[in-house]
Amino acid sequence: MLKNLLIALFLLLTINSYAQDDPFAEVKEEAQATLADVDVTEESIAKSLGFDWPVKDPEKSLQDIKKETDELIAKTLKEKFPEKSLESFKAELEKEFPVHKIGDQVSVTFKFRNGSKTQTGPFKEITSKSLNISGIIVPRVDIKESRLISFDPQLRKTYMNRVGNKRFYDYNTERTILGETLAAKYKSAPYKKAGYIFKDGKWTKPSVILKATYDEKMAEIAKIKEAEEKKRKEEEAKFKLLTKSEDGEIKKILGQEPKHVYIGAGVLLLLILGAAVMKK
Repeated sequence: MLKNLLIALFLLLTINSYAQDDPFAEVKEEAQATLADVDVTEESIAKSLGFDWPVKDPEKSLQDIKKETDELIAKTLKEKFPEKSLESFKAELEKEFPVHKIGDQVSVTFKFRNGSKTQTGPFKEITSKSLNISGIIVPRVDIKESRLISFDPQLRKTYMNRVGNKRFYDYNTERTILGETLAAKYKSAPYKKAGYIFKDGKWTKPSVILKATYDEKMAEIAKIKEAEEKKRKEEEAKFKLLTKSEDGEIKKILGQEPKHVYIGAGVLLLLILGAAVMKK
């Protein structure tokens, strides 16, 4: 009998302890502390991203900026390297190197001993090995190719094609390099100036980045809440299981419903213990 009474007294004190203290207080405090540390206001997120508040999106569209940039590059290229055809380079060469005919008064500079010499006079003859200027025979090998083409039509044609193609290629190479340089220069500056931010390989409005970051934070908080709620329910289930077990034990000992035990059980136990002492 005494053993049963002691068990009942222990169980009653345990239940009273649960009744007086909130069994979920620790869980709630942890959840509140966790959530309190997570700042999810758009303003605070904007500031953490380095944005001004309120966030302002660019007035110009990406398409408008690209169009303006392309027009600026095209204008610069046109000024510095206007488009020119291969034929135009060959035409310039024709002007640069005049054609001489038999009887024309000419001057030819050629290698002579350790230096050079210039012969002036009428152009009389050309052979596969020399020129005849005013009766003076000048070896072809001593005359620069760029000068000799004025006297030799076949050599001229070959030279014009080779040099014309090279000048055309060099010109367009420089033009391409300038275009690439300008493209690199205007790749970022106009977009940054307009207020765009480069993220994930593309220029993006600040408001889009802000919303994405905000949604990420909200998703994190949702996970936190879900985890805390799961933990709270697990604790609540443990508490209900313990209460059910303890109430059943009291009911078994005292023969009363658990809801009537909490107030009168203490008094009843004291009376029974007092009676037992008096019998001794």
